[in-house]
Amino acid sequence: MPITRRPKPPLKPFFFLPVLLLIIAVVLFSATDVEEINGIKVPGEPDPVLNAASVAGVDTNNNSVRDDVERLVARQFGRDPELYKLARLFAAKEQGVIVEAGPIAIKEYLMVIRCTDLTSQASDIVTHATLNNDERRSLYESRMAGAVFEGCP
Repeated sequence: MPITRRPKPPLKPFFFLPVLLLIIAVVLFSATDVEEINGIKVPGEPDPVLNAASVAGVDTNNNSVRDDVERLVARQFGRDPELYKLARLFAAKEQGVIVEAGPIAIKEYLMVIRCTDLTSQASDIVTHATLNNDERRSLYESRMAGAVFEGCP
C-alpha cells in the first residue's frame, strides 16, 4: 500500500500576528533616544513598567548599567569626570552582583568599594537607585551575605 502524504494546510493569518507584534515590540523598545546630561551621552528614560519587570531592568546600550541608574550617575556626578567614572564603575559592578550572581561579580564589586576613592555618599546614591525595589534589594542581600572583603591587588 503506497504511502500518501496529505498536503500541509496553509498557514493561518493569525499565526503571523504574534510574530509581527513581537518584532514591533523589540524594535520599539530597543530603539531609544540618546540624550546628553552634563555633556555625557545617556540613553533616554526607560519605561518604568519595563524597567521594573525584571531584576536586570532596562539597559539599552548593554553597558552593564541600567538606563535609569546611568542617567542618575550622569546627572549627579557628571560634572566631575573622576567621580563620574568611579560612580559608573560602582553602578556596573553593583548591577553585576544582582544580574550575574557569581563569585567573580561579588569580588569585583567588593574591590571597587574597597580599592577606589568613591565616597560613601556617592556609593549610597548609586545603591539607592540600583536597589530600588524589594526584589532587587532581597537578591542583593542574599548574594552579599557572608561576603568577605579582601585586600586590594
